Amino acid sequence: MASCVLLLLILLVPPMSLPVVHCNDDGVGFQLKLTHVDASTSYTKPQLLIRAIARSKARVAALQSVAALAAAPVVDPITAARILVTASSGEFLVDLAIGTPPVYYTAIMDTGSDLIWTQCAPCLLCVDQPTPYFNAKNSTTYRALPCRSPLCAALSYPACYQKVCVYQYYYGDTASTAGVLANETFTFGGSGNSTTKVRAPNIAFGCGSINAGDLANSSGMVGFGRGPLSLVSQLGPSRFSYCLTSYLSPTPSRLYFGVFANLNSTNTSSGTPVQSTPFVVNPALPNMYFLSLKGISLGTKRLPIDPLAFAINDDGTGGVIIDSGTSITWLQQDAYEAVRQGLLSAIPLPATNDTDIGLDTCFPWPPPPNVTVTVPDFVFHFDSANMTLPPENYMLIASTTGYLCLAMAPTGVGTIIGNYQQQNLHLLYDIANSFLSFVPAPNGAPSASPSSAPLPRRHLVDFRADLNHPYAGSSLSRDDVFRHAARASKARAARINARLARALGSRKARHDISGADVPLGPLDDQCHSLTVGIGTPPQPHTLIVDTGSDLIWTQCTLFHRGRTARQREPLYDPRRSSSFAFFPCSSRLCQEGQFGDKNCTDDNRCAYDDVYGSAEAAGVLASDAFTFGARTKVALRLGFGCGALSAGSLVGASGIIGLSPGILSLVSQLSVPRFSYCLTPFAEHKTSPLLFGAMADLRRYRTTGPVQTTSILKNPAMETAAYYYVPLVGLSLGTRRLGVPAASLALKPDGSGGTIVDSGSTMAYLVAKAFGALKKAVLETVGLPVVNGTVVEDYELCFALPSGVPMGAVRTPPLVLHFDGGADMALPRDNYFQEPRAELMCLAVGTAPEDFGVSIIGNVQQQNMHVLFDVRNQKFSFAPTKCDDI
Repeated sequence: MASCVLLLLILLVPPMSLPVVHCNDDGVGFQLKLTHVDASTSYTKPQLLIRAIARSKARVAALQSVAALAAAPVVDPITAARILVTASSGEFLVDLAIGTPPVYYTAIMDTGSDLIWTQCAPCLLCVDQPTPYFNAKNSTTYRALPCRSPLCAALSYPACYQKVCVYQYYYGDTASTAGVLANETFTFGGSGNSTTKVRAPNIAFGCGSINAGDLANSSGMVGFGRGPLSLVSQLGPSRFSYCLTSYLSPTPSRLYFGVFANLNSTNTSSGTPVQSTPFVVNPALPNMYFLSLKGISLGTKRLPIDPLAFAINDDGTGGVIIDSGTSITWLQQDAYEAVRQGLLSAIPLPATNDTDIGLDTCFPWPPPPNVTVTVPDFVFHFDSANMTLPPENYMLIASTTGYLCLAMAPTGVGTIIGNYQQQNLHLLYDIANSFLSFVPAPNGAPSASPSSAPLPRRHLVDFRADLNHPYAGSSLSRDDVFRHAARASKARAARINARLARALGSRKARHDISGADVPLGPLDDQCHSLTVGIGTPPQPHTLIVDTGSDLIWTQCTLFHRGRTARQREPLYDPRRSSSFAFFPCSSRLCQEGQFGDKNCTDDNRCAYDDVYGSAEAAGVLASDAFTFGARTKVALRLGFGCGALSAGSLVGASGIIGLSPGILSLVSQLSVPRFSYCLTPFAEHKTSPLLFGAMADLRRYRTTGPVQTTSILKNPAMETAAYYYVPLVGLSLGTRRLGVPAASLALKPDGSGGTIVDSGSTMAYLVAKAFGALKKAVLETVGLPVVNGTVVEDYELCFALPSGVPMGAVRTPPLVLHFDGGADMALPRDNYFQEPRAELMCLAVGTAPEDFGVSIIGNVQQQNMHVLFDVRNQKFSFAPTKCDDI
């Protein structure tokens, strides 16, 4: 038979194609309507149930055959293809268009398979479908794939004829598909069920010309599995989600793809938080979505089920799959018996078998008037998450017999969670980070609104948090605070320059410095901090906020046996959080995050090690809910480091929140287009507002001067952005322009030089030429005696104040920072002078170390200055503002 099919295909092979081009646009996103396969039929509700259960039985048998096939030492290709494709029947249909011009088709959406395919003309043997067969001759973008294509090699058993890739899949004795693997442009949306229209070129699909069987009122199939041939893998967006309305409801369900897939807009009237659990990789079946199920409860009673009943066996059999194409859930035999016995104990009615619909745990319904029945909730206990199902998600009423039945069935090995149990849940498949997230959606499928291109990866997050002053709660005097900050600032500037210089020196030939090479160590007593809640329920922790590093991390009890830095709060305890989960090594943050060192542990955890100057932080990557907000609380799931500071000090804080442009930072994980902060005067010890999203808008608040804007620059020698560079081109003192060559301040092609805006440095630092010019001008302008003429208490230039005269009585002209594009930041006296002790006024600007020549704008220069980082458009804006008024 196989040779006959291949011979017939020879007659249908089109000319040789161009090489495949993959679509990897992170801006792709669309929403589609999901229609049940029986939605347009005239079946009664009892008939619909019987049909769904029958399909489930066939699909479960096929999926179990896949597992058995994977465990078998030798299997012939025909048997393999027959079993693999039998598992591809589904329950929901989507509309899409193929070709140029686009022609719309209906296809089965399936998370349990990979191949995308439709029936094509000329069709030697095809089955009935509601639309005409796809005709490749009518499309200008159709190209057959060559045998050398990586996607051809991804077929289970590829075949080749005259350098063109052909495939053969069998569905058993009567169903099959065979044809050419080709590239084509697919269009999603725009067919009346979506407001967004997305065209994706070069999608590999099967153009089937020899087909048999039943397509369930569709024209083909769209695989959403984890393999390379699926739509998810080919388009490359990091996520998709769906929300299935109540079973048998006429309201359509929704599928959200790419950037539209988020759970934040789901209507959760119960206020239930989003929960997440990691996907588990079954090496024998890597394309399917396996979960780590730990147990089951009925109400508050945990059922006596051995967790091994849900484990993946060494040969690849067993485990737990979540599947959109199976109607009811099929539980491993021991687990099913425990559930059955639990229901028999909870429901005071005689049990019976409802043979009409094929379910065997049923109760007569309605109950007698004198019997009160309370059906408990059903809870799946996953790794780090609990999925609670109300009775309507796991029990059904068979109207033909009047029985209340468990919508689950037993199976010999393995468990499959079906779509009946997923109704009125919004589920998100986060492919990049290998997580399944979910939240109840009691009002049905939520709507998603497209935003203007380029679309963000996550919805716009708008919130305000209040930054704690670096010395909040400190017993230090005002003078001591200034001196401590100056000393720490000097050390930080040295670390910045030393690490940049070391990184550049070791990688100069390649020009590929990474963020891990040059973290700015915020581990000193001059940084602002933020109090956040970590976990569910939230555990309060104070984290240092730093624009010069990206990793979010906190010390935690996982490392309590080793050395941890002293902190004010108890260590974060992941065992107390119901939303904590480890990141697997395959997650995007683990793969792409920049660390000093990282490795994958034996239990598939992403371990990291980072150096901050003389301090060292180590831990494992995980995720949990972070609660922010000064006035309105916002809870967001973030990736973070759960570890310890093995050397150095956190000055009482618990960890760090990185705000740099790096992939691990809060800014990058939230995909916010902008953030801003406004630092209250350093001497006042007040909180300062930190704003994200739409709240970060300088024109929204009263300013005391104009809003000005310059660019954010990328260091050409760094492969990933680590700091916020701005194009400082000159200095003025009052109206006097200083003789500072712009070239001395410029960011050079080798990565040296430039100017960083840094929240973790108190003072400013300028390259030697610029500082020399400023010092000369200040000496000529300030009519006070110089103290010692050299470094005093970590300040390079200090003046003696007359007895009893405070610094506030001394008049000095503004120091003006000139940026490229005409933006000028005018700094009043208190933004570039400090009074570290009585009768002493010192310049809060120093000389940058010479080894790398980086100038730094510190937080004293930014006080009462609302600064905005527009990360989307790479712009830096600022306006003088009384920060207390925000």
